[in-house]
Amino acid sequence: MSNTTPPVIYLEEVGSTNDFAQELFRNHQIVNGTCIAASHQTNGKGQRGNKWFSERDQNLTFSVIFLPDTLQVSRHFMLNIIFSLAVKDYLYAAGILLATVKWPNDIYINGHKMGGILIENSIRGEMISSVIAGFGININQENFDNTIFPIPTSISLETGKKRIVKSELENLLPFVFKRFHQLDLNMDDELREEYKACLYKINEPAIFTSGSEEWTGTIKDITAEGKLIIEIISGKRMEYNFKEVQLMR
Repeated sequence: MSNTTPPVIYLEEVGSTNDFAQELFRNHQIVNGTCIAASHQTNGKGQRGNKWFSERDQNLTFSVIFLPDTLQVSRHFMLNIIFSLAVKDYLYAAGILLATVKWPNDIYINGHKMGGILIENSIRGEMISSVIAGFGININQENFDNTIFPIPTSISLETGKKRIVKSELENLLPFVFKRFHQLDLNMDDELREEYKACLYKINEPAIFTSGSEEWTGTIKDITAEGKLIIEIISGKRMEYNFKEVQLMR
């Protein structure tokens, strides 16, 4: 990253900030660190193909485009780690001290989801040539679909204080850039330990599903590749990739 502040493109409405960012990238209309923020997304995307619903003007919905020089494909999970930690840094600065990360990169407060990150990469050979990180962070929204379990939360609900959404973007972005810079500092082991320390449900019995099966296990660790290590009742430890297992409760 250069010392020049990357541009922020504000949109009143867009289908998906990640899709808009992809279009800019294809047309070579970006510089490293470009941010696209929207007051409202009509087709926001979450992990596992889920939709991300957000009330207009109430929350942060934005994407940041990075053009790394030396990021190997083998380190792809470090992106989940650094962007999750950036949101946790931001929340800590906002007075929310106990945020956790539900593997791989959903942000939880008191057992309720308040944000998520969708990372889309382009690959050239053994290197990641571009990264589009889409963030959805609940800021002021207080009414959520009560069919979602657990019911989501927001900074407003947790603190009792409304915030200026555009100002919150300005507060969060420096943490994102700082954490991304750490990828160049040979800190993978330290960052992985920091991420593991704030993993949701780590060392606690929890309910998981894989395929049509539901079972009890305990998260013990993550591998360098980002696989979740779960200890099942027999004491055996199993490794799971994303989409092979889902933490239910």
